Amino acid sequence: MSSASFEQDYDLLLPGERDPRDAFSNPSRGSRRSPWELTKWTLLVGISLIVGSVSIASLYALVLWEAALREQCGFKGSIPYWDWTMDWMDLHSSSIWNNVTGFGGDGDPAGPIVVGEGRCVTDGPFSNLRPVRYNHTSLEHCLARGFRNEDAAGRPLNTWFGPESIGRLLRTPRYRDFEWDMENRLHNRMHRAVSGDFLSLTAANDPVFYLHHAQIDHLWWRWQQENKAARLYEYEGKHMFNSTDGEASLSDMLHYGGFTEDIPVSLVMDTEGGRLCYRY
Repeated sequence: MSSASFEQDYDLLLPGERDPRDAFSNPSRGSRRSPWELTKWTLLVGISLIVGSVSIASLYALVLWEAALREQCGFKGSIPYWDWTMDWMDLHSSSIWNNVTGFGGDGDPAGPIVVGEGRCVTDGPFSNLRPVRYNHTSLEHCLARGFRNEDAAGRPLNTWFGPESIGRLLRTPRYRDFEWDMENRLHNRMHRAVSGDFLSLTAANDPVFYLHHAQIDHLWWRWQQENKAARLYEYEGKHMFNSTDGEASLSDMLHYGGFTEDIPVSLVMDTEGGRLCYRY
């Protein structure tokens, strides 16, 4: 195995190192289109509709998307994670929404509701982004967000996103309980807080999706490190999303709709083994 790469916290990157933002907005090599207009992008958006556990589902999709950025855009870095513990008390002031060094801000408060209770983003590098899918339908639209409420204070995040709660999460002994808290108290609530495209099954329309899910993967990795011998291959829960036909197992297949070969869950449990080669 070659040397593992290191995934970094977005807030700790220098402005000139925030290449993922540049790569997402740069045209593909040999094309005037952005990755959002490529067939590969459409397939990646659909991946989240196919697979089960959010931790497992997002993990390998991030690897595939990072590889697509390198192939299509000449990207040389790695996708950073968005550490919500830095922003849980003041979501709308997060550096991730910076118009110059970040991913652009909220939807235009004077504009109409577009999708997911969000309005068109009109500033930053993705103000001209035109996603072509929304949930299960083809629907070209502007990138939409809605993380401020009517009094402009911003949708609040509760203490589950704070450092003390994250510490308790990492000490949770059983994977099933860890996964439930991650999915219901963190993953879903952040999608609701940002709203717009983020509130849909095609939340990957918003490039911040990848940093959000990198944080989920980061926390899962940290949970494993707390007791690596016992936790590295601990996996349980539903067989598939919303399924009732049995328990999850390491032999369950991750299906990628023809975008890449289907692989068993066992190959993505260790970030430094199987199909993966990185650490945090």
